[in-house]
Amino acid sequence: MKPFLQSLAEYVLEQYRDDMQGLCMVFPNRRAGLFFTRFLSDRISSPVWKPAVYTIADLMAELSDLRYGDDLDMLATLYRIYREERKSSESFDEFYQWGETLLADFDDIDKYMVNAADLFRNLSQVREMEQSTDYLTEEQVATIRRFWKSFEPAPGIHQERFLHVWEVLNAVYQRFTETLLDRGQAYEGLVCRQVATAIRGGSPPEPDCNKLIVAGFNALNRCEEVLFEFLQNRGLADFFWDHDPWYTADDRQEAGRFLRKYTRKFPSPAGGLFPGHGQPERSGGPARREVSIWPVPSDAGQARMVHRILDEMKVEGGSTFHDTAIVLADEHLLVPVLHSLPERIGDINVTMGYPVSQTTVNGLMELLLVMQKNSMAKDRHAGFYYKDVQALLCHRYLGGPNREDRDRLAEKVSSGGSLRILPAELQP
Repeated sequence: MKPFLQSLAEYVLEQYRDDMQGLCMVFPNRRAGLFFTRFLSDRISSPVWKPAVYTIADLMAELSDLRYGDDLDMLATLYRIYREERKSSESFDEFYQWGETLLADFDDIDKYMVNAADLFRNLSQVREMEQSTDYLTEEQVATIRRFWKSFEPAPGIHQERFLHVWEVLNAVYQRFTETLLDRGQAYEGLVCRQVATAIRGGSPPEPDCNKLIVAGFNALNRCEEVLFEFLQNRGLADFFWDHDPWYTADDRQEAGRFLRKYTRKFPSPAGGLFPGHGQPERSGGPARREVSIWPVPSDAGQARMVHRILDEMKVEGGSTFHDTAIVLADEHLLVPVLHSLPERIGDINVTMGYPVSQTTVNGLMELLLVMQKNSMAKDRHAGFYYKDVQALLCHRYLGGPNREDRDRLAEKVSSGGSLRILPAELQP
């Protein structure tokens, strides 16, 4: 079956080959845009204008007069406002992780255009109701617990603290958003909300495109839905959906719930790419799917199994695996899997986070910190434990053009017979 983005690239070339200068492609993420551009370039044999490629976040920012703020800077602002409202002495280190969660919650509130005051008031009332359980018998409490796992019959320290936090969240949210707006900054959800509010208020922003093609979306948030309705009503956008009719044709299939709604609300143009949009239905029902299962007892074994499976695969075009995806159940498997890929595999696209703790530069920083932590002062001069120095000198980042100097230093440290190495001795 032809990939969705390949079909989309062929459609764009067929319909807009001589008029791509004013065309904008809108995708859910950057990865889709990169693959679309590759499919498009593979089918171009003469110079043409490349369409502008946006993620939905890029498009929202293009339509807004706000700019995205730096995450760490916004967290510092949120921390200051939270401390003032909460009258808390909590350190930034203690706040950091929970602050990221709070910022993500604010982002969802704005993307779905929720009234924050009502939300926080209602949630606080729900928590208060949970604590008003004096009238319940032990049997009733046990029955409720069977269905409500977090239910506690008596307020504890953590519940009290939780309620106190909820009491100030609306004030924190209002002050935080006002502060960002005064600076002309915003997080993604706030940008989306500003654009959707402007559309609803009758002063919609004008996109700098003659035509937009919106493709590959699934579940839309409320701001995206408002924007797409505006683009549809203005006749500015065509919509294409990547879906399998096995899930969308049957109303009982829960996996197709959102796509069924949006393919009806934002239908593709006549002659589109998928069943019901100009392409004949697959005969004989859904396409045949084959599933193979290999029992593997360990994480290392899973990485080796990935190597074996890929190595045995026969792929069209030799070593091209563009239509192959590896989905990991545990992000900690990323590094071992990357090291286990067969040599014939070329460029790969990683769409999950690469842990900083497993990077080479993190190993270098840890060696420096250990060396500093174990340093000893004598006669006002710091000295470093020789084993820490040896470990640092063996790090790969200290090689390259200075490899000879590093080797001389390593030999000097090993043959010096001293437990303490002075900084002056580390000069090449």
